[in-house]
Amino acid sequence: GHDCGVPVSFAAFNPGLRAELARSVGEAAPLWTFANATTDLWWDFSDSSTVTTGESDAISGISDKSGNSNGGSQATASNQPSLISSAHNGLDCARFSHTSAQFLNFASELDEIRTVFWVILRNSSLSSHAVNRGLLGHSSTHHWHAFSGGVFQFAAASVKNGDFKLDGTDVDGVSTNIPTSLTVASILTTGNVEADNFAKDRAFTTTANRNWGGDLGELCIIESAWSTADIQKGEGYLAHKWGLAGNLPSDHPYKSEAPTQ
Repeated sequence: GHDCGVPVSFAAFNPGLRAELARSVGEAAPLWTFANATTDLWWDFSDSSTVTTGESDAISGISDKSGNSNGGSQATASNQPSLISSAHNGLDCARFSHTSAQFLNFASELDEIRTVFWVILRNSSLSSHAVNRGLLGHSSTHHWHAFSGGVFQFAAASVKNGDFKLDGTDVDGVSTNIPTSLTVASILTTGNVEADNFAKDRAFTTTANRNWGGDLGELCIIESAWSTADIQKGEGYLAHKWGLAGNLPSDHPYKSEAPTQ
């Protein structure tokens, strides 16, 4: 059979053409998500089917939606973050206490990280990223080392010199802290960096000021350098999903509408 003169068998395996055909007959084109891209880790705390919780909604694990089985886990009860229901835009998130050493270990270390997205906020009780509350962590390297001046103040050069954005706007991570309101953060590093957890600094397991303090809605890590257009697509997807599209700059390509396939 044919659809608008194009064989259905061809359209079915061509997402761009399929979306164009949907528009031509007045149907809404399917929305783009990270499932339509190659990623290396994708945690989505708004998807309850991927999150394992126990007593008091403590998170012991989350499954990886990238297809690489790189989920997160934490066996120690006191180090487990909490799942907060309908926390932001009606969506669940993970909340990491700033007074406890709460973090989730990756199933597998990632050592060629180039592109990262977060939906994140800093706990309002924290005046800054005191000592180290980095956006990712590693058991032995300090590639994501934060300090009171900024989230990347003492990070690896490939992170400090990267293209860091908050809600689609360029900022200097060396002198900028993550806001206390929910934000879409993204970075394109200038070279390969490592992480094996979210988010504690090296072996400081029991030191409360060495782990992230605040909310995490989604985390997506890619071991390749995404183009500006692809990063904007990721920002647009997250911003519209989490009710943050109003924060995107006026010239952002997905300011008004979420990206489609």
